[in-house]
Amino acid sequence: MAGLKILLVEDDALSREALELVLSAHGASVRSAESVSQALLLLEGEEPGMLISDIGLPGVDGYELMRRIRAREADEGGHLAALAVSGFSDVSGGLARAAGFDGFLCKPVNIDALVARVRGLANP
Repeated sequence: MAGLKILLVEDDALSREALELVLSAHGASVRSAESVSQALLLLEGEEPGMLISDIGLPGVDGYELMRRIRAREADEGGHLAALAVSGFSDVSGGLARAAGFDGFLCKPVNIDALVARVRGLANP
C-alpha cells in the first residue's frame, strides 16, 4: 500500500480513526471525510487511488456517493477503485456492488481482510 492515496468516508469518529491508523501503518496516505458532501469536495481536488466508504452516512448514503462517482466517470472517464464497509451485512454486499463498489467488507472490519482487499483492488 506504500504511496496509495485513499479517500476514507466514515461518519463514526472512532471507526474513522481506527481505519486511518491501520491504512497509514501499511503505507497509505489517507484523507478523510465524514459525509458525502465532504467526500465530493475532496474529490474535486486531488484524485485518490482508492475510495473506502461506509454505507450508513448521515443524509446521503454511501450508495449514492458511489453512484455519483460512477456517473462522473461515465462522463469523464477513469475508474476509482472503491470498497464499501458496513454493519448491514445482510443486504449491503449486493447493493454495494450494484451501486458500483468493487468490493464489500462487513463491520467490524477484520484488519487482515481489509489489508488484503485494499491491496487486491489497488493491484488488480
